[in-house]
Amino acid sequence: MRERIRLIAAALAIVAVLFAYAFFGSDGTLRFGLITWGESYYASLADGFLHGHLSMTHEPSPDLAKVPDPYVFEHRGGVPALWDASYFEGKYYLYFSPVPVLLFFIPVRLVAGAYPSDALGTTFFAMLSFLILVAVVRRARPLWILLLGVGNIIPYVLIASMFYQVAIACAMTFTAAWAFALLRFHETRSARWAVAMGAFLGLAIATRPNLAVLFAVQLLVLFRERRAAWVAVAAPLLAIACALGAYNYARFRSPAEFGVSYQITRLPMRGRSVCSVCTPVEVVRLINGIHHYVYWPPVFHGRFPFVEVQTHRLDPEVSYPGRPEPIAGVLPVTPIVLVGTGLALARRAGRMPALLVLAGWLVMVALSSCWWVTARYTLDFIGLLMAGSILCIEEASPRVRWISALLAVWSIALGLLLPFSRLQLLH
Repeated sequence: MRERIRLIAAALAIVAVLFAYAFFGSDGTLRFGLITWGESYYASLADGFLHGHLSMTHEPSPDLAKVPDPYVFEHRGGVPALWDASYFEGKYYLYFSPVPVLLFFIPVRLVAGAYPSDALGTTFFAMLSFLILVAVVRRARPLWILLLGVGNIIPYVLIASMFYQVAIACAMTFTAAWAFALLRFHETRSARWAVAMGAFLGLAIATRPNLAVLFAVQLLVLFRERRAAWVAVAAPLLAIACALGAYNYARFRSPAEFGVSYQITRLPMRGRSVCSVCTPVEVVRLINGIHHYVYWPPVFHGRFPFVEVQTHRLDPEVSYPGRPEPIAGVLPVTPIVLVGTGLALARRAGRMPALLVLAGWLVMVALSSCWWVTARYTLDFIGLLMAGSILCIEEASPRVRWISALLAVWSIALGLLLPFSRLQLLH
């Protein structure tokens, strides 16, 4: 009887999270409409694929080809251009991954006759990643399920989604799947889970190249494993890398070019290194990025929803000169990760949970080396940090679990209130 009650409570928690994602992902309307290719960059790319070419269906203005250097903002003048698309040899491409197109936008188009919106794409991948993370934690308490779903910045990021969030949420799905495969491989030493680890890691990197830092954790997982396990992981990784390289070469004549060099934005991007730690100033940028992702607090006030996210403060000398974007640190919003990290460092948790925590922090540090800080990038590492921390806490003493439960209640309340501040701006 007790087990049945636990399962019912867990199911209700899952339904509550999925409802919250649908609510916030639809900007509070619970309605997701289908669209034409012209209303979304990813829909445009999907339409291009369906018509047999790798470029977007959007056609550049003929005047853009007459501009001496179309990648210089001042040179473009009044010539219309597709912001943040990649312009190369008279065609528009995306420097974001085509994986969401293949997995979601094209299938929806073939089934429904129209394309999904970016909001629907982001919400779909967020829901899928959440369900996989619940499977990672396995016999999760309802409180942990709610924490995984809404006790973080994810509901806030779902508001007013664009193609940026689609790619990041898609990558979050693959990092969650990689974590699940990692734990199952540790339990079974099965070749199929080794192949799954390589495939999910490869797809995560193909969707968000900054996730390549997870290679380091993958090597630790394979340490002292048999050669067969190494081959099983390497085979899908190599296949995905070759496919991605061929895709880039077909678009930009270089397997290592994702389109960033040809990005239509405020600055010419050719030759720029947007994520590096090579100079003293870039070291300071790294420290500031870590400060934002870890410590940057929300602001509290006396009106509903009582809390809102602050915008970032970056050094203009080594950062992108765009308008400030919102960011909330992990520790103020989801302090349970501090408990999990402490248990991992003190070696009071299993090896695999500790490696998941390490994976989350590695991704965060790598992101902090880049010239842009924003809340949506938190999705690259928050799932790994939370799942790893929960697994570490489940192995701890009852006192630690009770303290963690109180912190989880705080995170759930904060995570549900924060997106309402963004909804108020929309409506």
